[in-house]
Amino acid sequence: GDGLLDIALVDRNLTDGSALVVLLGQRNGAPILEGYYPLPGEGSQVLASDVNGDGDTDLVVLGTNPASSHGGVFAFKNQGTPATAVAAETATPTAFALGANYPNPFNPTTTIPLAVPAGSKDVDLTIYNVLGQPLRRVWTGPLPAGEHELTWDGRDAQGQPVATGVYVYRLQVDEQTRTRKMIKIE
Repeated sequence: GDGLLDIALVDRNLTDGSALVVLLGQRNGAPILEGYYPLPGEGSQVLASDVNGDGDTDLVVLGTNPASSHGGVFAFKNQGTPATAVAAETATPTAFALGANYPNPFNPTTTIPLAVPAGSKDVDLTIYNVLGQPLRRVWTGPLPAGEHELTWDGRDAQGQPVATGVYVYRLQVDEQTRTRKMIKIE
């Protein structure tokens, strides 16, 4: 309703399962995390549709149900709360998260959103090629608890621009790890 681009995606990892992540677009910059909703199964795709016919766009996550070998559908009803009603300050995350980079595909730079929970000591964000070779460490060291955005300039550790292709970025917070893919274009 506010004309800003909102994002809904599925965050999947081996330790916590999967969750629906909703990011709300902002007029003055990067989207903010609206919610992180754990799923009872393994989500794979988010669809936006008026599922219940009330005129509001609802979110549906397609995936698998761990209780059976069949697919699962997880629906999230839109309660009609406009994005402008969301508080400017967000709560400190209780779990770490690695968001989808944007833009994706990108050229020459991209922004990587992440969340660090309280008590985290070691944070490492590294870019890898598809062979698993590290190309550039974007961040290593402590970060305060909260949501952060780190920018990668599309260059390797020697400062040379990387070629067009698929790259993997890995976030490690203490003993937990998450990875995502991104594409650089010319």
